[in-house]
Amino acid sequence: MNANAIRLNHDDHTIIITKDFAKKSGNPTTNEYKDLMRIKNQNRDYTVVVKTTTKRNDGTSKITKAKMKAYISKHDDENGTIMAQFKAMVDEEVGENLNRTSFFAIKKWFFEQYSDLKPDTQNAKA
Repeated sequence: MNANAIRLNHDDHTIIITKDFAKKSGNPTTNEYKDLMRIKNQNRDYTVVVKTTTKRNDGTSKITKAKMKAYISKHDDENGTIMAQFKAMVDEEVGENLNRTSFFAIKKWFFEQYSDLKPDTQNAKA
């Protein structure tokens, strides 16, 4: 049994299970079903609740070059230096030289310029 799959909340008198655990416990031949029934029998006045998680949408997970360009155009300094750097990275041809910068390198650079927009990497694993 996964240690995080089932939890007791004594304040609310609930047995909290994950969505995956709930699916597996629906089959009476599984260990999850046996574990849930054992815990339910030990805590007869508790109700079973499936834990739901909300998807974090911070707006930066779906960032595009167009969104970066729009943000830079609104927040660039008067000299336009950040936009000039952005255009130099995005434009594939600069004179006779090819300057190919990967999207991930551009994204990293963008968040270095605007660190207040940088997504929280510790919670991104959720």
